[in-house]
Amino acid sequence: MIQPSHLAGSVAFFRIDAGKICGPISFSIQSAEHAKSQSMESRVQSALDAVAPVKAVAALETMEHLALLKRWYYRGTRTGEIFFADAKGELPMRRIVRGISRVFRGEKPEPETGNVSQSK
Repeated sequence: MIQPSHLAGSVAFFRIDAGKICGPISFSIQSAEHAKSQSMESRVQSALDAVAPVKAVAALETMEHLALLKRWYYRGTRTGEIFFADAKGELPMRRIVRGISRVFRGEKPEPETGNVSQSK
């Protein structure tokens, strides 16, 4: 999940793993001088990989985290965006990079693409 950050020039990442919300992880939009050769996708991947794996927690705590996520997700006007991993567990990095830009600028999220077929 990507949210606006209170830090100038940054967004906040929240990683949802096994139903538990982890974070925030501050992500600076501008790369450091020594990292200019890195792509934004690789910087995002590095930031997400730096988060420690989630430890097993009580079922009640997992339910509370899922309730918070559900409340945010189904809100009529939500701030930020969320991206889900595919069947292989890989995140859509290009979509995430575009989402970071939208969240940073305060734009509306990209319309969700579902498996709904369009009739002509």
